[in-house]
Amino acid sequence: MKYFKIIFSIFSVIIINTLILTSCFAEDNGSWETIGEYTDQYNPPISSVLPNGNVLIVNGNPYESDKSAKYYDPENKTFTATNERTGSGASDLIVLNNDLVMLVGGHRTDTSEPFGARTQDSIFSPLRDIQAKIDYRASSPEVEFYNVKTNSWSIGKNLPSAMSWPKGITLKDGRVLVFGGEKVTTEGSYYPSGVRVQIYEPNSDSWKVGAGFIFNSLGDHISSCRNIIVLPNNKVFVQFGASNSTSTLKIYDPVSDIWEDVAEPYPENQIIKHDYYFTSELADGKILLLRGMYLNKEAYLKAKEVKIYNYKDNTWTNAAELPEQLQNPSLTYLSSINKVLVFGYHFDPESYKSSDYYYVTEFYDPLKDVWITGIQNPQAQDPKILLLKNENVMSYGELGSNRNLKLIEIYTPPLPAIKVFINNIAQSYEVDPYIMNGNTMVPLRGIFEQLGATVSWDENTKTAKSIKSNTAVEIRIGSNQAKVNGKELSLEQAAVIMNGSTMVPLRFIAESLGAKVEYDSVQRSVFINIKNEK
Repeated sequence: MKYFKIIFSIFSVIIINTLILTSCFAEDNGSWETIGEYTDQYNPPISSVLPNGNVLIVNGNPYESDKSAKYYDPENKTFTATNERTGSGASDLIVLNNDLVMLVGGHRTDTSEPFGARTQDSIFSPLRDIQAKIDYRASSPEVEFYNVKTNSWSIGKNLPSAMSWPKGITLKDGRVLVFGGEKVTTEGSYYPSGVRVQIYEPNSDSWKVGAGFIFNSLGDHISSCRNIIVLPNNKVFVQFGASNSTSTLKIYDPVSDIWEDVAEPYPENQIIKHDYYFTSELADGKILLLRGMYLNKEAYLKAKEVKIYNYKDNTWTNAAELPEQLQNPSLTYLSSINKVLVFGYHFDPESYKSSDYYYVTEFYDPLKDVWITGIQNPQAQDPKILLLKNENVMSYGELGSNRNLKLIEIYTPPLPAIKVFINNIAQSYEVDPYIMNGNTMVPLRGIFEQLGATVSWDENTKTAKSIKSNTAVEIRIGSNQAKVNGKELSLEQAAVIMNGSTMVPLRFIAESLGAKVEYDSVQRSVFINIKNEK
């Protein structure tokens, strides 16, 4: 019977700690929620978050003549159609500072001319000293505006020149930068793609042509703009490329209208054909880069590699590798938890089977340089993800083989870590504080010593004893009873072991040692005030 009790006690501790670990793992990784299925011909959908938190969605397929648009209300989980657009197709939606959204890359031609196909004089002709013509079937110079307040569309002034799959961003001063590529052609021969920025001045409702550059070497570059990140020094990091071309990285200075070179992430002998990158900003202005497109075995073997760019000294450093290769990943930075959410799918290009094709959610923690595997979102195919105002993430992708059937899923990230302040001084612990059954749990030794108490540990009884002035506190792992100066008191939450650390209920410990405790649920912060002994 004695041995049975011992075994039962050990088994109970294992079960309790397993449940604790499972609970904390779920909290650390957030959760996905399926919102519903919707039907549209938006392949792919182009979307942007409006100032009111709604999501504007239009058709990104220039082949389609669909002039519809809609916005999604995340709070009420409803779609509402906007007034009919003046054109169709789109490359990007850019939110301005005046309740307007600029649409670029669409067209207002009829369906007999898909993409708005036509030619015009290339602005790159003087640079190449040739009489070149540009075929910009992937886009057109037309611009539309969506008014958030009136829910209506209007025609804007054209871009000075058409660009291939343009993408833009609004600066703090209100100006809009639109980046895109142009392929210069002569008699069917192709020269390296060129890239240019075009600048919109909202005060004068006018455009001007900014600086451009041409790729140095011949090749199958496709100079679509893929990502734009404004750096802390107000310069702009821009990524160009496409899934079947090698990415090009540049920095644009909107003050001097000058392009600056970005150091190559990989030496020339390590660059793979079709080396396509995926990037995301980090908290300190650094940039995370993934090698997330593998069209052959060589690329597949290198697809776990991760780099971090430091704009201050124009250098790249190695980061922890991805746990597994992710094809065509989507990245977004979650500032509330200081992690990058990465969502993509995995398969081996040489032994591809439908059963081997699966989606994966990963988190990158830049402080610890580690990857954390998250909760898988198994339903949407090739989804577009968008960071909402509340820092939830919206996934809008195809469902099954029907490309017109869409699935919306919302990812809710974990809540940010609990912050602890003692006499207004922020505290740090090896294991982050967390909430369990309404109690903030903190590492035992850390909290006792920070409150000025001495700590001893009895390994046989799994009991911690602390003394501060005339107060002695005893607390045992797994017990809902504790002693203060020999008097037994009940605990709402027993002490537990988490990642090798004994975690105890903070409020009970602090108040037992004479401290005052306040909890701010909005800031997720605990404030402890205790008198220092003289």
